[in-house]
Amino acid sequence: MLSNLNRLSLKYNSIVKNAPNDLSKLQELKFIQIQGNRISGTLPELDLPFFDPSSYISDCGNPSNFEDSLVCTECTMCCK
Repeated sequence: MLSNLNRLSLKYNSIVKNAPNDLSKLQELKFIQIQGNRISGTLPELDLPFFDPSSYISDCGNPSNFEDSLVCTECTMCCK
């Protein structure tokens, strides 16, 4: 269940998939970096306390190198 997970770093792993919608179950999460992958869709709103500019990083925003850019309303930093 990973309910106590507080750091998730999956950056630059060549992950190709739709955005996970169950990240909101990780209530202790304070750090997530998933940039450098080919994740598409919309990342869920997590409503978590991100204190650092590098706390929540993804490949969201435009312009994008991908046909469907990733949407993230809470990311603290977008890598394109």
